Amino acid sequence: MSRLETASMSPKSPHPIVLSQVHVSCFITAANRATPVFEVVPERHCVRVVNKPLGDTASNTAASTNIAPENSGSSNSNGSWSSSHTAVPSAEWDFHMLFPSASSSHASDFYREITQPAFRNVCDGWNTNVVAWGVHPTQKFRLLFGKSTGGNDFLPGSGQPSSSPSAAVDREILEVYGQLGALLCEFFHLTSPRRMSSTIRAHQPSLSSSGWRLGISGWIVVNNQAIDLLKPAVSPSTSSRKAGQSSSSSSGQQPAPLSFVSLEAKSFASACKILQIAKTNRIVMKQHAEHAHFFLRLAFFHNGQPYIEALEKAHIPSRVLSPPNVEGLDAATATKIQATDAALLRKNYDTLLTIVQEQQHLREAAEARAAEAVHDLEEVRASFEVQVGNLKLANVALRSKVRSLEKQSALPRVFEQYEQELQSLLKEVQQLRDRNVGLELKMTENDGCSGPGSVHDLKKRYQATMDEKQQLEKQLLEYRKKERQFLVHSKLVGDSTRRVDQLSRELTNKEEALVAAKLGKLRLNAEMNQAHEEAELLHQENEKLLVEKAAATEELLATKMYLVSIENEQRKADILDKFVKKHGDRMSRLKSKADSSSSSRSGSESWRRDAAARECEDRVFATVKRSIPQLVPLVNKMLRRLEMQELALREYSDREIDFIHLLIELVSDQPALSLKNMIHAEMQKLS
Repeated sequence: MSRLETASMSPKSPHPIVLSQVHVSCFITAANRATPVFEVVPERHCVRVVNKPLGDTASNTAASTNIAPENSGSSNSNGSWSSSHTAVPSAEWDFHMLFPSASSSHASDFYREITQPAFRNVCDGWNTNVVAWGVHPTQKFRLLFGKSTGGNDFLPGSGQPSSSPSAAVDREILEVYGQLGALLCEFFHLTSPRRMSSTIRAHQPSLSSSGWRLGISGWIVVNNQAIDLLKPAVSPSTSSRKAGQSSSSSSGQQPAPLSFVSLEAKSFASACKILQIAKTNRIVMKQHAEHAHFFLRLAFFHNGQPYIEALEKAHIPSRVLSPPNVEGLDAATATKIQATDAALLRKNYDTLLTIVQEQQHLREAAEARAAEAVHDLEEVRASFEVQVGNLKLANVALRSKVRSLEKQSALPRVFEQYEQELQSLLKEVQQLRDRNVGLELKMTENDGCSGPGSVHDLKKRYQATMDEKQQLEKQLLEYRKKERQFLVHSKLVGDSTRRVDQLSRELTNKEEALVAAKLGKLRLNAEMNQAHEEAELLHQENEKLLVEKAAATEELLATKMYLVSIENEQRKADILDKFVKKHGDRMSRLKSKADSSSSSRSGSESWRRDAAARECEDRVFATVKRSIPQLVPLVNKMLRRLEMQELALREYSDREIDFIHLLIELVSDQPALSLKNMIHAEMQKLS
């Protein structure tokens, strides 16, 4: 069977939160000649570790190969569970459900349901221990630790293996390296198992590149011994001699706590190498080793601390702790010591749990404040986007207005006037040319008698004049064109200048509004921080007032109880005073008569009255005897009857006094002796 357990739970889980630092490891000692057996008890949702005789181990191994716990939970040791077997369990783990192994996609489902929630605890920021164990060599062992035993298997980035080229990378990782290999891939971000951690990768970088470090420990429990698999290799003779010494001395003394080597893995390759060193140990690979339980612990710690220092700061033991030594003690003392140890552990756990809950409350408050800040930022952004859209609409409206103003302006008329002047000037130039040609012809006819030299000179001058005229016309056209362009450009520049000035003023106003909005936001943030500080102060004052209120309430209750007791005593004293005032004389008389009667009864054999009554009785009897002798029996009988009545009256009086004493004892809280003394004192005062 296999088990993957972590000692922490997600903060969003509805179950109570358990610190990830709380970790319980199981180890088997050589205290007796018994074989450790790991049993699954489905009806109790637990895994038991029991020590049974060597001949009684084969019957319970088959029942523990088909199921595995589905959900990881807090581990606890429990040695008081009773069973129908003769062996007593030495340790017990609780789990929530059973995970069937009949599914075709068992590895992927196991990773999604069990391994990934264990890794999410690391993503939540807790220093976490993930412990996996399984019986070697079984299917569950390969499920957790994979089937790779060498260094030539599939590595991320080296291509698909030849066995199944079309399979997904995550299936290959789960098949070759098992659940822990996929967890290490996700830790180092070498590959992404199929849709298992998309949310994690979308929101945070690789944990190995953000200050997280990894320590790996491995050990095996085989043949009633716990052996570290990552210690330096020793010779076979030395190891066998040490094993023989430990087995021979196990029955005489308590074994020392076991410490395990933890190796830091700085990359996925180094982590795989450490796993292969543990899995290829000669003790693990021995085929005749039965009931070999393979343990592997991944310790994730933050802030770049050394492994031992991180374990000490997180209050995680770096070695397996032994239970309290209660050997030689009686049952009551041993139970008391174990209860004290459990109470101390529970107190530390409750303290850490309180700290975690406070940190979670602070985190929720910070997240709420951050959400409010993001909401305010989104509102400001939306308002600015609306303002930008309004400005764009205003710009489009201004452009349409400019185009309409250009159409309505006098620029087309100016161009038409320029064209008309240009046409008139061209006509005038043409007329002047025609006139010039006519004048030249006339000049030629008039000067026909002149020499050829003069005509040639005139033609040259005429040609030069025409060339100069054409150049001047070209310059004039260019000047007019430049003048028109200058007028158009000057108008456009004026319009652009006015528009730029208007936009600059609007931009200045928007910048001032933006600065004012930022200042307002900063002021609101400052006020919000001040309000939070005031709220914290008020909360602290409220807590102080609540403490004072509780103390005052306790004092008030004590005062009320004291006043009630005083009132009861006063009431009892008043009742006693009234009773003494009312019955004091009669009680004293009856008491004196009772004392005299008791003294007379003690002096004689039978009860007799006092001397005066006896004398009167004798006189009456003598008189009757002398005067009327026949009435002597009747008088004697009457005297006896009077004695009996007086005796009955005194008995009634004694009973009344006893009843009064009983009533006083019931009314008062004082002892009977003090009451009698007080009654005698009151009697003496009345007498």
